[in-house]
Amino acid sequence: MSFDAALDKIERPERPIPSGKVKRSSAAILGTIAFSIGCFLAYQVNLTAFYIALAIVLMCLLYNGKAKHHFIAGPIVMGSCRGLNLLLGMAVLPDSLSYFYLAIVPIIYIAAVTNISRGEVYGNNKTAILVSMGAVCTCDPYFNLFCFCQ
Repeated sequence: MSFDAALDKIERPERPIPSGKVKRSSAAILGTIAFSIGCFLAYQVNLTAFYIALAIVLMCLLYNGKAKHHFIAGPIVMGSCRGLNLLLGMAVLPDSLSYFYLAIVPIIYIAAVTNISRGEVYGNNKTAILVSMGAVCTCDPYFNLFCFCQ
């Protein structure tokens, strides 16, 4: 989609939308078509996959529309997108969804990576790195304990 066209014009002017190679309206149409096809294909698998695909679409729109620039919500929403992607793959075998808690791994990992990447254009993201390392190191032992005690 084209949510960050104004920011990309400053930080990444070589990208297709800010450079004028692709119109914002064309990007929005393509994004809508891609989301629709993804949901349709998920529906062909089963209803659970369809609902998970809808949740992915909503989280993607939430991330790009609002959460991306929020210190806490941004990384969590992006991590949720990835956790839902894992659940979508698991939905092919519905019984595997009883292990839904495995989605916490990509949620935490991607939230940490997203948090760290915030300073990639300008650097100076030491705080983000420390917060992310703290979150991963704090959550990892508890997750391992939870998984192995079942």
